[in-house]
Amino acid sequence: MDLLGGKSGRRNHRDEEMFNLLDYQIAAAEEAVQLLMHERPPFTFGAEPLLVLPTGAGKTEIAISVACRLANEGKRVCFLADRKSELRNFCRRTGELGTVVDAEMVQVMESSPHRFDYDVFIVDEAHELRAGFLRILVASGKRFLGLTATPFRRGLQNHYGPIISGPTTNDMVRAGRLVRPRAVEEKWSGDYRTAFDSLSLLGPALAFVPPRQLQVCVSACREAGFSADYIRSGLPPDKIDDAISRFEYGDTQVLVSVAMLSRDYDNPAVRHALDFAKQTSFGLHVQKLSRIMQTALGKLVARYHDFTGNWQRFREARERFWEHGVRDWADVARYQV
Repeated sequence: MDLLGGKSGRRNHRDEEMFNLLDYQIAAAEEAVQLLMHERPPFTFGAEPLLVLPTGAGKTEIAISVACRLANEGKRVCFLADRKSELRNFCRRTGELGTVVDAEMVQVMESSPHRFDYDVFIVDEAHELRAGFLRILVASGKRFLGLTATPFRRGLQNHYGPIISGPTTNDMVRAGRLVRPRAVEEKWSGDYRTAFDSLSLLGPALAFVPPRQLQVCVSACREAGFSADYIRSGLPPDKIDDAISRFEYGDTQVLVSVAMLSRDYDNPAVRHALDFAKQTSFGLHVQKLSRIMQTALGKLVARYHDFTGNWQRFREARERFWEHGVRDWADVARYQV
């Protein structure tokens, strides 16, 4: 697929100049705007658009284009995410374009009366679902656009309808926009210290561990001579952002989590993923791999250190998904095992 060609459709040169979008991004933004501008009666479930693109394909850029265009049409738009840094980035970039678009923590908006002040919501990490909140939006006639790279959560199709897609993961790899990870199938007896003693890490690394093993993993990592920290759900957002900032500035080499860092963390500098958690979720497996696949200056290799057999367990489904992606809910169902 030609990444500069995208899907056929009317080109909007003003958008191309404002947002510096590729053709497939322009086409996706136009499709989303058309769907969201179309009137929908309240209580019409399973009709909202879902943007499905690989990590690194520009979902945020498309969302910014959609938000600005809807705002310029008089719509009140709010971007929802679960990290403050994502909200700040979104507001900064829309502000640079001269458009005011609100952004809020999704956890706050779920219980806020201000959710009725908006016409359209853009929901980052849509695979997290938040079914109750989405039902309230639909019942009150609000529109929303979901963003995700992995639409495999069961029940997602009850809230979203048309899938807006574009290049696949392998399209992005072939175009040099993603790095295909190399798997290192590690032997592991369950002892973290032994595992870290045997590792040679050439850059920043994310480690994924089973629940309740965060601190033991961090301790073993430090004993082996690596600087390490962890984040988990339930920590105050400021503490999570501080830990991530130290990691991104190079003060911490290994950042450990259960699943939080697999969902919505984009740092092209990360070169290693250490997976100590046996997976049954294909979507979570793909998300973990995506964390190391973004390109960066001097980054020639991304290594996935597999301690529990996940690479082989999901090989067939992963290769099919990376090559073909998903175009509709029938495609999605093939991966919902």
